[in-house]
Amino acid sequence: MEDLTVAAVNFHSDFGEIDSNLGRIRSWAAQMAKEGVDILAFPEMSVCGYENSWLISPFMDQIPGSITTHLQKIAEDYQITLIAGLAEQVRGTVRYISQVFVPPHGQLGVYRKTHLSPQGANYFVPGDQCPVFDHPKARVGILVCHDLRFPEACTLLALQGVEVVFVCMAASPHPKYSIANKLHRLLPARALDNTIFMITCNQVGIGHKGRVFGGAAMVVKPDGEIVREVASKGESVLKYRLRTKALQKIRQSPYLHCMQDRRPELYGKLSQPRAG
Repeated sequence: MEDLTVAAVNFHSDFGEIDSNLGRIRSWAAQMAKEGVDILAFPEMSVCGYENSWLISPFMDQIPGSITTHLQKIAEDYQITLIAGLAEQVRGTVRYISQVFVPPHGQLGVYRKTHLSPQGANYFVPGDQCPVFDHPKARVGILVCHDLRFPEACTLLALQGVEVVFVCMAASPHPKYSIANKLHRLLPARALDNTIFMITCNQVGIGHKGRVFGGAAMVVKPDGEIVREVASKGESVLKYRLRTKALQKIRQSPYLHCMQDRRPELYGKLSQPRAG
């Protein structure tokens, strides 16, 4: 890994307004490129707006398709790598919640959300791969919202050499706790367990059918320390410089970097279906 600058946008996505949303993604890309950002991340379903029922159907797209063509043009124009979310249609009835990795040059990548919430599972199907994406400065992984609840997903990425994981969300606050409260518990644990940088962003504002999104962007170092946090009711951006030395220092510590102490021969039951 080399030092790289990342930015994560708490993004207000207007449901079904794909051209408008892409226009604002372009504006953010232009601004962040001027500030030297290498990778710019947007939330789950940022391009089309969040919906987990048949109402999303008119706004779904294939990958590659017209949406990714627009994103690739933005990435090329500003020489910045984008991570953005859409609803993907494959072979008629196969529908994914997808996050695309769009470099200014090179191959388009896609991660399909592997862990669906009960509401999302009513309409979408889960992805079955956890790919990694090679940026010139780092090996990158992507998770989407509910995926964060499953430690195995982060560990699988770490075992593939990932150094930076982006968690792209469309999460609403719980009546008893905020999105930030939830992230304060989950993100440091995932970062520390796997000695990786974790970056997250969320949709923000009032979405389709009055759904409220609790924008929360955060950066966590590989030792579990939350080093930057931005929460707001409107659009906002978090920018941070990830330092190679911070990663190396932690991975050189036998007390902080514990991956070499794993006992995979004991973990067979983790891959078995849950009884009942």
